[in-house]
Amino acid sequence: MKFTPEFIERVSEANNLVDIISQHTQLKPAGGGLMGRCPFPDHPEKTPSFSVSESKQVYNCFGCHKKGNIFTFLQQYNGMSFREAIEYLASRAQIPMPQMNPEEASKQDLVAQKKKLLGRVNKMASQYFHENFKRLSASHPVREYARKRGLSDQIIDTFQIGYASEEWDGLVAYLESKNVPMPLAEEARLVKARSGGKSGYFDIFRDRLIFPIFSMMGDAIAFGGRIIQQGEPKYLNSPETLIFHKGKVLYGLTQTAKYIRSEDQAIVVEGYMDLVSLYQAGIQNVVATMG
Repeated sequence: MKFTPEFIERVSEANNLVDIISQHTQLKPAGGGLMGRCPFPDHPEKTPSFSVSESKQVYNCFGCHKKGNIFTFLQQYNGMSFREAIEYLASRAQIPMPQMNPEEASKQDLVAQKKKLLGRVNKMASQYFHENFKRLSASHPVREYARKRGLSDQIIDTFQIGYASEEWDGLVAYLESKNVPMPLAEEARLVKARSGGKSGYFDIFRDRLIFPIFSMMGDAIAFGGRIIQQGEPKYLNSPETLIFHKGKVLYGLTQTAKYIRSEDQAIVVEGYMDLVSLYQAGIQNVVATMG
């Protein structure tokens, strides 16, 4: 769908460039605008040269010469397409997307609503796994594995690495406590209904180091789980869902897109740990395939 100039202007006016850029660098009043250090990773600097005009909603770096508006910033910094930038900002401002004919709009509404629900469940699961990891004792095998691989607390937080406990229904109990319907969690491929006439559900990911997979919007859409002790398979990955299509997703791109754009080059690796290890070593223009 092609967006009308009126819709683009509405989305632009509903968002503030200063709020977006302030997530990545500190801006301070200077003259008639704001100044800060350039947020782009290919332009490290000690003296602020990045100017933002709140009244005009534009930015300009006097050092690296990047400039533009709120849409170009998301494209340059986050690696979004123009359409993705529009959709992100519209969602951020709670502006509904333009509709087609009533029948098609109704179908899209149902799909969009289901996607939103699946996204919420995945977000809860990602938080659950991450908190599980942070609660592990220093002597736990998963903690020892992370330490052996040299994963810092900062890297673990950056990639929201987590842990799925050994319990058969740890995530089930957590999601039920949040009033999540189990059929929805099953559709997200996080739990599975018991067979053989037994009632209830069980966790799909158990006793594994968890790598959440994020969309370019920063939403958790799937998971990869690595076994640490005994068990098969070594890696257990989420099957495809309404919001996850592995052929269209690259692991880590949410965190590394800005470095790839800065270097104008991407290093493609095979697995989660390959990417995380390179990122921690300072090689950050990297992505990993989903298989």
